Amino acid sequence: MQVCDLYKLVYQAAMGGEHLLAHSNARESFFKEVEQLEPLDGELFEKIHPENTIRRVNLKVAKAQHIDSLKIWAAVHKSAYQYVPSSRKIKRWWKAVREFCVENQLLDDVNCSLSNEFNKFDGLTSCHHSRIYREKYSPSYRLVMPSVWKSLLMKDIDK
Repeated sequence: MQVCDLYKLVYQAAMGGEHLLAHSNARESFFKEVEQLEPLDGELFEKIHPENTIRRVNLKVAKAQHIDSLKIWAAVHKSAYQYVPSSRKIKRWWKAVREFCVENQLLDDVNCSLSNEFNKFDGLTSCHHSRIYREKYSPSYRLVMPSVWKSLLMKDIDK
């Protein structure tokens, strides 16, 4: 995982998926992506928020489990509008992640190029996954709130 991948995780936990809906073709892109995916066995959800208010749903696993993509889109869309983004949280969390990495010598705060990488992210804009991450994991997910998922798909997110 590269610094930008770590930042993307923190950004999504704090800000939710509203940025996705700014694109006029978000719905069309979603269905096109799902149509082209190869089903995959695995974990359907990835916890990304310390209070569990939002998660990543793996679209490949959802396809393997035959979950209706219309319902998934509805959950993604509703979650994006209901989730309350917090620029204060992302700045605080990003600072904590950076400090953790320095304290645990995961990077040298003075003479490390990673230190500069950390400083590139301002806590206000999203980013794309690194090439390394995309090649290794081929990520295909969207953000959903557990409460929205349960209300629209009639399934508890923890089962």
